[in-house]
Order: sequence, then C-alpha cells, then structure tokens
Amino acid sequence: MDLVFSHSFGLNCDVIHNVAFYDENTLIFIAGKLSILLDLKTHQQKVINLAEGCEITALARFSEQIALAVRGRPPCLYLLNLASDTKRVYHAPEKMKGEEFLCISMSVSLKFIAAQGTSPDWKLVIWLANERQVIAIFNPTSKRIESAVREISFHGGGREEIVAVGKEVFKLYEYQEKVDSASVTFKEIVFDKYEVGEEYYAIGWPQKETLAVCTRNGRVLFFRGIEFIHAIEVVNDLKTAREKIDFELEDRVYNTVTSLVFTSKEMVCSVSGNIVVVYKGEEVAKYVLERLILLPEQKHSELLRVESQTDQDIITLMDLSPNSEILIVSTANGQLFNYDLNNKNDFCSYFVPILYRQHAGPILTMDVARGTPLVATCSEQSIIVWNYKTKNQEMFSTFKEKINCVAIHPSGYYLALGLGMHAIQLCSILYTGLRDRKLIQPQICSKISFSYGGHIMLVVSEALIDVYDFATLYLLARLEGHAGHISALSWKDDDTRIVSCDVLGVICEWDVVTWSKLWENTSIVSYSCLTVVPNRNNIVASTVGKVLKYLADGFVEWEFDCSNELSFIVASSDCKTLYSGGKDGSLSRYKLPVDDVSSDSFAHSGEVTCMMFSPDFQMLFTVSVDGLLFAWKCNLNEIPEDAVENTTLLNSVLVSTSELKNLQEKEKLLELSIKQSEIACLCDLKLNRFKYLESKKNNYVDHNSVVKSLNEEIADLKKRIQDMLFETAESSDLKKLEEVYRKETIEFAEQLAESYKKTSNYSEESREILKNLEDALKSRENDNAKVFSHLKNVEKEMLNNLKVLERRITEEKKITETQRNILEQKKQKVVKEEILQQNQTKNELKRLKIESKKLKGEQAEDELSRLRHLKLFLEKENKRKKAFCTGKIEFDIDDKLKSIEVLEKQLRDLKEILKTKDKIAQTLDAKFYEARKLIGDLQRGNFISKNKIKDFKTALRDTEKNLKSCQTELKETTQSIPSLEGELRLVKDQVSTLNQKLKETMDGFGDKRDLLRHNQNLMSKYKSLLYQSYSQTCDPEELRKDILRLFGQIKKGTYETLDPNLKEEFDHQIETLQGIYVSIKKNPTRATKELSLAEFKLAQQNSKLLDELHQVQFEHDKLRDVVFDLEVAMGMPFTRQAKITKAVDELRDKIELVVRGDIGEDKFKEMQRLDDLIEEQQDEMRRLQVTISEKTKK
Repeated sequence: MDLVFSHSFGLNCDVIHNVAFYDENTLIFIAGKLSILLDLKTHQQKVINLAEGCEITALARFSEQIALAVRGRPPCLYLLNLASDTKRVYHAPEKMKGEEFLCISMSVSLKFIAAQGTSPDWKLVIWLANERQVIAIFNPTSKRIESAVREISFHGGGREEIVAVGKEVFKLYEYQEKVDSASVTFKEIVFDKYEVGEEYYAIGWPQKETLAVCTRNGRVLFFRGIEFIHAIEVVNDLKTAREKIDFELEDRVYNTVTSLVFTSKEMVCSVSGNIVVVYKGEEVAKYVLERLILLPEQKHSELLRVESQTDQDIITLMDLSPNSEILIVSTANGQLFNYDLNNKNDFCSYFVPILYRQHAGPILTMDVARGTPLVATCSEQSIIVWNYKTKNQEMFSTFKEKINCVAIHPSGYYLALGLGMHAIQLCSILYTGLRDRKLIQPQICSKISFSYGGHIMLVVSEALIDVYDFATLYLLARLEGHAGHISALSWKDDDTRIVSCDVLGVICEWDVVTWSKLWENTSIVSYSCLTVVPNRNNIVASTVGKVLKYLADGFVEWEFDCSNELSFIVASSDCKTLYSGGKDGSLSRYKLPVDDVSSDSFAHSGEVTCMMFSPDFQMLFTVSVDGLLFAWKCNLNEIPEDAVENTTLLNSVLVSTSELKNLQEKEKLLELSIKQSEIACLCDLKLNRFKYLESKKNNYVDHNSVVKSLNEEIADLKKRIQDMLFETAESSDLKKLEEVYRKETIEFAEQLAESYKKTSNYSEESREILKNLEDALKSRENDNAKVFSHLKNVEKEMLNNLKVLERRITEEKKITETQRNILEQKKQKVVKEEILQQNQTKNELKRLKIESKKLKGEQAEDELSRLRHLKLFLEKENKRKKAFCTGKIEFDIDDKLKSIEVLEKQLRDLKEILKTKDKIAQTLDAKFYEARKLIGDLQRGNFISKNKIKDFKTALRDTEKNLKSCQTELKETTQSIPSLEGELRLVKDQVSTLNQKLKETMDGFGDKRDLLRHNQNLMSKYKSLLYQSYSQTCDPEELRKDILRLFGQIKKGTYETLDPNLKEEFDHQIETLQGIYVSIKKNPTRATKELSLAEFKLAQQNSKLLDELHQVQFEHDKLRDVVFDLEVAMGMPFTRQAKITKAVDELRDKIELVVRGDIGEDKFKEMQRLDDLIEEQQDEMRRLQVTISEKTKK
C-alpha cells in the first residue's frame, strides 16, 4: 500500500507569507513541510516538490518565478523558474544569527532579490539574482530593542529601490553603481519624520512612482520619492459609511490597517482584523470608498463548559491573482478565504471559505468514527470535528479546562472528552454543537477508547484500565496489571480482547468476557506505541530505543532496528504493510516482516502524535504538534477483480475473486443480522417486563387508593351514626339511616369485589402474556440456534471450498506465471526483431536519400556544363557582333558602362549608409529609453541634490560670515593686546591702591570703633538722665549737675583722642545736646516724640546702609575673582597676593558704628565714590574677560 496525498485541512498559522497564486485559478500554500497546490474551482489539492524535507518560512511569486525561504542556520532562499523547471539556491551569510526569513521581495527587472531576517539581528540581505552573490546587508531596526520589521518590497515602477517598514521602522535603500569599479551598493535613506513612534504593517505601489504604507492608527499614507503627498483616513470613512451596514461597526473597529494591495483602479485594505475596504479611483487623491467585504461569522457551541468565542480573527495576508480578479485572504487562525472582485452588486458582502480555522496549539490526539465520515481532533483547550468526505468543519469548540484526550463513538453521535480536572465529559454531537450528557469522575484520564461495536468504553488512568458499559455507564471491571504509565491501548478485531503496553516494558492482553489477563510480555526497554495487525490479531510494538517488535501469542517473533525514533504506528488491512510517524514529522512505510524501510517522506513539521485509518482502510489520517490534519489515500496493491476468469479445470468451474468477496460480505451481513435480532429480542423482553411492572405498580397503587378511600368513608359514616344516636332519640329516623347506610355499604362492597375481580383478571392476562412471550422467545432461540448451526455448516463448507479454490488458484497461478514468462520471452524476441527491422529500414532510407542527392548533384553538374558552353558561345557571338560596330559606339558604351558601375557603387554605399543609420537609430532609441530612465533617476537625484546644494550654500554663507567676523575680531584682538596689557597693568595698580586704602580704612575703623563704643556708653548714661528728667520726683538742679559732669567726662576722654578736624564737630554736637536738653526741659512730650521718630529714621538708614555694604562686599569679591582669572589667562597665576585680613563681621560692625554717628555722612560719600570706582573697574574687567575668552576659542 503506497500513500498518496489527498487533502490538508489547514495551513501553517505561524507563517505570515504562507500562500500565493501559482496561476490564475490555482493557489500554492504551505502546510507542515509540504508545498500544496489548490484548485479554486474544484478545491482539489496536490503536492508539489519544491523544497522536500525543509521547513518553509515564507512564500512569494514574482512573474514566472516562485521564491521560498527555508529555515536553517544560516537560512537560505530557493528561486524556482516555472517555465524552465530550474532551481537556484541563495545562501545567507554565516554570521547571521536568525534562523529564518520573514518575507521575500524581488525587483521588477529580476536583477536583485532580498529577504528580511528576524530577531535578534533583523538582517536585510540583498543578492544579485544571476550571480547569487550577497552585495548588501542592512539592519533596518538600527539596533533598537523595541523595533521590528513587518514587510519589505522593491519599487513597483522599476527603480532599483527597496523599502522596509515595521514598528518604528521606515527606511528606503537606493541602488548605487560605482563608476570606477564594477561593484554595486545600496544607500540607506531614513524617513526620520515618519519613523519614530509609528508602526507600519504593509507596503503597496498604486502607481509607478507612488509608495503607500498602512499604519496602526487606521491611515494609509502615500509618498512620491521621500515627499508625503496624501493620506486616507480609513477608520473615519468606515464610521461615515455605518448607515449603509446592518450591524454596528463600533465594536469591530480597532483603528489598525494590517494589509494592503492595489489594482489599476482600486485599493484594497484590511481594517480592524476582519473588515476589508475597497476604494476606487483613477488617482491617489480621488480614491472613494466603494464597498466592504467581511469575514463570515463562526459557529458558536452551546456547551456549558465551553468559552464564548470572543476572540477576533485577524487578516495577516492579502494577495491578488495575476489578472487582478480574485482576492485571497489568510488569517492568524489558519483560515483561507477568496472573493471575486468582479462581484460589485452589494455594498457589503462576505468572503467564501476555502480552509477553516485550526487549533491554536499542538494536536494531542484524534479519533475516527465508523458509522459517519467524521474525524475529531483536540488540542489543550479546543476540539474540532471534521467531515473528511465534504472536507468541511462541522464543529469548533473551546474549553476553559485542559483537555487530555478525546474519543468519538463509532456511531458518530457521541463524544467523550478527558478533562484536566479528573473528569470525563460525555457529549452528544448535534447540528448546533455539543450538548452535555453525563459527567464521570475517575482518576486522571490519559486515554479513552471505544470498542468497534461501541458498547464498551475503556478509560486509562495511569496504570489502570476502567471498563464501562456505554449504554448505562456502569463500571463493569477495573483491569490491574501494569506497574507503569500505560502508553498505548488497542482493540482486536472481534471486540473480545484488549492489548496494552506501558513505559516499563510490559505488554498485556486482556479477555473482555472474563476480564482477566491472558498473557504478559516484559522487557527492559519501555514501549511508546503499539498496533494490532488486522485479520491476524498479531501485535507490532515500538520501543523508545528505535526498535520494532512483532509479537504473536505473547512471544516475540522478530525485531527490527529503525533509523528514526517512532511516535506512532498503524497496520494496513492487507496485513503486509506498516506505517509509522516519526519524532521529526516524517512518515515511513515498512513491509511485514520488516527487512528495510521501503519508503520515507517528510510531511509534518513536528512530532506525529496520532495516525488512524478510515473504517474502509482507504484513507489514513495523521496529526502532529504543528496543529495540522492530513489525509492520505491508500492504494491497495491486491489482485485485480478481472485477473482470474471462469475457466474449466478437471470438470469444475473456478469462482472469481469478486464472487468470493460477495460471499464474504453476505456472511458478514448475516452475522450482523443475527446479532441485531438477538439484541432486538432482548430489548423487546426488557421493554415488556418494564411495561408489565409499571402496569402492576399502577394497579396496586390504584387498588390501595380505592380501599383507603372506602375505609375513610366507612369511618366517616360510623362517626355520623354515633353522633346521630347520641343527639336524637327517635328510633324511626335511626332505622331509616341504618337502612340507607347498609345499602351504601353493600354498594361499596360490590364495588370492591368488582375491583378485586378486575385485578385478578388482569394478573391472569399478564401471566398468559408472559407465558406466550417466553414460548416465543424459546422458539426464537431454537430458530436462531438452528440458523446459527446451519450458517456454521455453510461457513465450514464455504471455507473448505475456499481452501480448494485457493489451491486451484495457486496451481493456476503457477501455470499462468510460466505462460507469462514464455509470453514475455516471445514479446522480447518480437521487440528485438522489430527494432532490427526498423534499423534496417532506416539504413535503407538513408542510402536512398544519399543516392537521390547524388543523382540530383550529377544532373545539376550536367546542367552547369551545358550553361557554360552556352555562355561561351554567346560571348563569342557578342565579340563577333562588337567587331562589326564602330569604335565610337564602343567608346560610348564603355563610358555608359563605367558610369553605371559608378552609380551602382554609389547606390551600394548609400544602402550601407542607410543600414548603418538604421543601426545607429536603433542604438539611439535604446540609449534614449535608457536615458529616459537615467533622466528620471537624475531628476529625482537632482531634486534631492538641489535641496542639499541649497542647504550647503546657506551653510557656506553662514560659515563665510562667521569666518569674516572671526578674522575682524582676530585683527581687533591682535591690535588690542598691547592696550589690554597696559590696561591690565593700570587695573593692577588701581587694585593695589584700593587694597591699601581698604587696609587704612580698616585700621581707622578699628580705632574709631573703640571711641564710638565709649561714646555710646556716655550716650546711654545721657539717655538715662533724660528719662529721669521725665519723672515727677526729679530734681532739676541735681540733673543739671549730673549732665555737666557727664559733658566734662566726654571732653576729658575725647579731646585727647580726636582729630583736630573732629574737635569742632564734637563741640558743635555738645552745644546741640545742650540745646536739646533745654527744649526737653521746656516740652518733654514733644521731645519724646521727636526722639522716637529720629530713632526710627536712623534704623531705616542703618538697614539700607547694611544692604549696600553687603552688595559692595559681594562685588568686591567677584572683582577679585575676575582679576585672578585674568591673571591666570595671561600666564600670571601667582601674582594674587592681596588677601582679606579681617573678618566680614568685624567690618560690618565698624561700618555700623560709623554710620550711626553724625560723622558717617562724609564717610558715606567716600564709600559711594569708592563704589563707583569699583563698578567702573568691574565693567572693564568683564570686557577684558570676554575678549580673552573669544581669543582662546579661536
């Protein structure tokens, strides 16, 4: 049995560029490690060998070529030419860290081909298509961690440019050919304004010179060159078009345009994952929303444990047919849809599905129904039921809990699920979805299996096998005999025995009738899977150590070492072929007994998790961790029906194989009918018994109720009679009542008797019915036994006849084989003779052709000789005639002949000149077209270069102005250096003088501070005396004596220390004090007010003077720092010797003392003058500092 690919129920979901058009009506898509062609009209599939055994990560078509990206380290590209059936391989650089290419693009001229890698390095590799040489490698993400590339595309108008877009990626790479050398390079141009903070998904080329990109915020941007020219707000257009659509758009719009394609007059883009918007217009600025195309809604399951399918599918790829009439769409969940763009009747229409939704994760297991064409597959949280005849998806359901295993009932109407929370959920399969039937809670369930008849259900939990009756879900038995986890389980043909194996190397066979172990085989290695060979009931098991074992009746007959580790095995119905699925996703075929692998092919891209045949063994289904389901046709290499004819041999007629098959089918039908009749009889008996019991119960209940009601009525009557007896004493009335009640009791008694009679009659009738049923059953059983014995006899006779026929057939085969060998030998001889005859005829034909050619050549030679003789004769005649003519005529004729020859030469020259001119014109046309392309490139480059030249010119002008200003400043600085040096010297002298003056003032302040303190003490005494004068008990004469004494002390203490200039002032102050004393004595209240005002004004002046002093001190320190910096800049870092000799607090106290007295006015003027001088010096120092800093910079 050879496997032939039939159908793939899905495609690779993890590959974005997974489908393309092979031609106008055929698609090519990737499923596992297969490349599959799909006819859009018939939906038939066919495998095409493009990269056998390799995992394809991207697919694209360019004119007559198909490009494939193959996973590897490093990855590579395959370029297949459909016209010539040739293949080219492009290898990526070895330093590339990524193992796959995300997308592929090829230039319109087919000169370059490029592929975009994935993380971590995101390499964009560009090759020369003809030379297969890497010419450029870029990283469009600029090594940003959060950046990612979505798509790349060469220029649609023929320019050798490539654009890369993605998350914070928008770059253009322009082709540049060096004039001096033969090498070519690409130059990077970044769209800085549109790159940072944006995310782009797809690229399109609506016109030859226009680029279109779609963004995350629902916009399509258009560029010409680098310039932005137009934008379309797709989301806003959808919101305005909401009135034309029945459903609400607000729940479906997510402001993202994910894919983009263009026709000559239309733009097609996908928005919010599942809405396709079609715009129409002749120019970019005139695009108008024309219609919408939506994905069809999925079926929802009504199971209670099923999650509601709120996840929205997203369109990941769109592609147009070569004639731009058919649009195909693939989604993130593995769905494939198509749509005819010529259908423009409705504003809102739906896609037509081709392939349905797939599992989000690896497929764990599957099961095939026997009565209906259904296949059930399950992943961790989803279940899909497929119809393998119609190739449709019947049901898709998702679960909250984890699913461990699944089994479908042979009838196809029930489904058993092994859930993660230690439970088995039995469900009914309805047209609306799954419906709960019952919940069983055993231990951890790892496998479920139904018998071929469907009456028994096996549940595997670790090392135990629980056996349930499916009709009643009653636990029949628990099989205990394994020590480790049971890895595989299988039924034998007759549903009477079970075979199981575990990871500890034990294989057991169980009897279903007695629920006991028949035999056990143990080994050192652990078993991963096993299968039962049909019609022989022998076992083939696979170990983890790549060894196949063949067991019969508990003993190993042979072993075989495999090259790959096997994950699943199944045996075919012909008992001669074994199929296996490997850990690497390959499918292998073995012939029993196994000597070698007869065939090996790659199908899935991961481990094969399950393989099962259809009930008629015509289809093989395989599933894998890649989430895909494949169907394979099995070609039975059996004897054809017409191989054996009805021939007479020893006065007997041989039966054909078709008749034998019909007889076997009839036997099977008879056995099935017998089993069905037995089951029907048992069901009828059970039903009759159930009905009888129910009727009996009902009668018993009715009888009891009647008796109770009668007893209650009798009790009521007795109570009434007693009451009447006690209440009334009339005997006549009592007698009447007694008679009435007697009659009623008699009637009730009669009714009871009738009810008893009825129940007895019914019981007798039921007994008679039971007897009749038992007799009928006995007769049925006898008839069935007779029929069964007769059928056994017939079977034995048929078997004997079959054995005789097999012997005769083998004898006839031997005879026919000898005859065939003789016939083949004869055929070979005849073929050889025919070949010899053909060779002889060919040789004769060649000889005849050569002879005919020779004859034709001889005839031509004869004709040539005859013509030569005629020519000689004519020449002689002409010479003779010319001799008769005059010499003048001969001279004229010679001149004319010469002129004719000259004209002919001129004509030839002109023709040659015309030919050369035509060639020149052709070359000029070619150059013209090339020049037009160059002019376009040059115009674009000229536009860019003009902008750059303008910027450069402005920059040059700015630099020239700066240079001129710098030169002038240099000249001024060079001229001003000697003057600056002189000014610096003057400044130094002035600073030194200032320091000396400051020292002198500081010393004077120290002397004056003591005097002022002494004067303050005297003034405080004077004030105290004044306050005493305000009191009522004050003696004015004594007060006058005290003041005179105080003035005497002041004169004695101050005249000796005061300067001559200050003595007059001091005398004046004493006189004023005396005058003040007199005024105070005259008017004391007014004196106190004036004294308080004077003190307040003095305090204000003191605060102002202190602030000014702080500013002067700060500016003085700053000026000293500036002088020090100037000295350092001039090369005199150690010339600063002036230091503050006294503390700032002492200076402040001295100045306060000076200011508080009347003597501080002159000093205050002197300080103002000094402040002005210091400010002038400070301004000059700043100017010098600025000039020096500019010189140092230059």
